[in-house]
Amino acid sequence: LRETEVGTYLDGTRLFPAGPARMDSPLTHLDPSAVQTIEVVKGPYALTWGAGNMSAIRLESAPLPQRGDETLNGNFSSGYDSNLQASEVAGSLSGRTGGVSLQGHGAWREGSDYESGDGTKIPADFLSWESRGKIGFDVGDNSLFSISSGYQWQEDLDYPGRLLNADNFKTLTVSTDFRTQRSEGLLREFDLGVYRNEVDHRMGNWEKPTAMPMAMRMPPFALDINVDSHIEVLGGRAAAELVNGPWSLRVGGDVYSANRDATRVIQNAVSGMQVGPTDLMWPNATITDVGVYTRVNRTLETGTRLAGAVRLDQVSANAGKATDFFRTNVSNDLDSNETNLSGAFTAGFDLGATWDLSLGIGSVVRTADASERYSDR
Repeated sequence: LRETEVGTYLDGTRLFPAGPARMDSPLTHLDPSAVQTIEVVKGPYALTWGAGNMSAIRLESAPLPQRGDETLNGNFSSGYDSNLQASEVAGSLSGRTGGVSLQGHGAWREGSDYESGDGTKIPADFLSWESRGKIGFDVGDNSLFSISSGYQWQEDLDYPGRLLNADNFKTLTVSTDFRTQRSEGLLREFDLGVYRNEVDHRMGNWEKPTAMPMAMRMPPFALDINVDSHIEVLGGRAAAELVNGPWSLRVGGDVYSANRDATRVIQNAVSGMQVGPTDLMWPNATITDVGVYTRVNRTLETGTRLAGAVRLDQVSANAGKATDFFRTNVSNDLDSNETNLSGAFTAGFDLGATWDLSLGIGSVVRTADASERYSDR
C-alpha cells in the first residue's frame, strides 16, 4: 500500500501529502526527533482512527507532564554525518506549575551535496527547521484541555529521482483537545478534538536536465518549470469509551475537509515566455468526509479477545474550476457524493506465556483523492 491508501495521523490530526505529484509523504513534515511513539495498523482495521484506512500510521509527539510532576525536564542532541555532510540539532523542554503544563520542541537540519565512493556527485541539499509547543490545563480531577501547534520550514531540497526539486515546504498545524479519563464506572473515556493543518509547497526544475538546452528535445530550449501547491485540512473528532465487565464499547465520529489547489507554469528560461497553458494540477478541489463508527470488544474467561467494528462515511467532492479538456473528455459535472460502509472483525488467542495468535477479516472503502478525481494529464 502507498500514498493516500495509508492513513497518517499526528496527535489525532489527519495529514495528507502536499505535492500533486506525490513528492512528499505526510511524515516528512514532522522532525523525527519530535516523535515519541509510532503505531502501525497493517490492513483495514483502523476504522476508529479515520476514513478509508487501508492501513494506518499514528504518531504521537512528546506528551505533557503528568499531574504531580513539577520537575523541569529537557533534552538536547546534536550530530554531524560526515559521509552525507549533514548536521542536526534538536532539543525539548517540558514542565508543570499548578494546573498548567507546558511542552516545547525545536529542531534544525541541513545537508549538502556529497560524493559517493566512486566520486559521483550526489545531489543532497536540504534545509529544515521546526518548532512545536503544547499547553495543557487541568479541568477537574480527570480531564485535560490542551492546545498544540507546530511550524516547519524546509527549502532547497534535492530529489535526484524526481523530475523536479522542492523549492520549499511551509507547514502549519494547530489542534485543540479535551479528554476525560476514568478508571472506573461506565464511561471510561471521552475525547473531543478540533484541528487545522496546511502546507504551502513550491517545486522547480533547477539543476534538472529540463533546465538545460537540448538540441534533440522538443522544445530544444531550456525550460523554467514552477509548481505552486496548497493544501488545507480542517477536521474534528469525538468519541466515548464505555466499559461494563468484559465488554467495552467505543462510539464516535470524525470529519475532515481537505482543500487542494495547485498549478504548473512552464516558461522559456531565456525569453521568459510561457510555454502552453497553465496546468491545473489540483483545481481548487475540496473533499469532505463525515464518518461515524462503533467498536465492540469482549474478553472471554479463556483470555480470548474478540473485537468487531463498523464504520459509515458520507463523502462529498467538488472542484472550483476545470480545464476545457477535462470538461470535454471527462465530465462537466465537478460535484459528486457517495456513501461508504466499512467493517472488520478480529480475534486474539493466548498460546502460552510467549505466543499469541490473531486472526482478522476486514473490508474498507477509500474514497478517491483529488488527483484521482480531477487530474486531466
